[in-house]
Amino acid sequence: MRDGHSSQRTLYLCLVKSCMMIRKQLIYVALVAWLLSLSARAACINPVMGINLAGAEFAPSVLPGVEGIEYKFPTSIQIEKYMRTGFGAIRLPILWERIQPELYGDLHEQYVRSIERVARDAERVGVKVVIDLHNYGRYRGKIVGVDIDGAAFRDVWKRIAMRLREHGSIAAYGLMNEPNDARRVWHRMAQFGVDGIRDSDRRKDIYIGGDGWSNAVQWVQANPRPFVIDPEGRERYEVHLYLDDDASGRYLEGHPKSDPESRVRDRLAPYFAWLKKYGKVGVIGEFGVPSDDDKWFSGVQEFYAITKNACIDSYYWAGGAFSPKNILSLEPRNGEERLLMKKIKSYITTSK
Repeated sequence: MRDGHSSQRTLYLCLVKSCMMIRKQLIYVALVAWLLSLSARAACINPVMGINLAGAEFAPSVLPGVEGIEYKFPTSIQIEKYMRTGFGAIRLPILWERIQPELYGDLHEQYVRSIERVARDAERVGVKVVIDLHNYGRYRGKIVGVDIDGAAFRDVWKRIAMRLREHGSIAAYGLMNEPNDARRVWHRMAQFGVDGIRDSDRRKDIYIGGDGWSNAVQWVQANPRPFVIDPEGRERYEVHLYLDDDASGRYLEGHPKSDPESRVRDRLAPYFAWLKKYGKVGVIGEFGVPSDDDKWFSGVQEFYAITKNACIDSYYWAGGAFSPKNILSLEPRNGEERLLMKKIKSYITTSK
């Protein structure tokens, strides 16, 4: 009997020691994670809060179009106005067919000069610029990867990056706005664009739009895992977030049918989890609500609080050369400031 009790006691002591060791290991892991989180937060004091300034991509069916009529670039006055509002960066949508009228051909000189003028205007007021190829995975209506080969996509980005790489205000290249196609060719094509940029510029960030319109609601399903390799490790996976029922940004239902704050949290959570799982950096390339309906504004406040806490850059949609009828525009309507424009500065500065 003594031998039995001795064996049980020995087993008990071993279990206690094992539990203590496991507990110490768990505490160590938790401490390391906590320290890493502090390090990450220290490295990112304030995420970029930017704005899309649309217009240069307008009238894509009218080619080449006339600047000032079919399409417009943001003015220095607009850039300075949004800087004073609190936006520190511009996402500048451009059109592939205008910057490169023929595949594998030279860039259109006047169009590029207009981009460079925006870059200089932004630099004068301390604002960064992201060049966004706003083509939905297409060129003249043909799908990149189906009707347009990847080499053409690599070529245009090689040329764009070569021309713009010395502009100090240009911080990143947006590979493709909202790629979408049932044949799922985008993941393979994206690497061609990354390679084209790195052929010319190895310093700037690259924003990688996701398949499925870069939509936050569809992100994990449409993009199960990371799909590009950047030799410089400066890729950021770009998601778009809208709070309407179908997450399209059209806001056909008018007033929100559920709490906008909850929609921000619920729609971003899977994307944030995806970034964490794969150790990737993200960016929110578009987010917007109807600018004259304050029932959506709590979602804007929540959005900036969450992106600040997650230390993720974001770009509001949008300012620029919109029709006054556009419900998401922050531009004045009939000479009157939009209701959200009167409040958004406080939302941004409170989050900083």
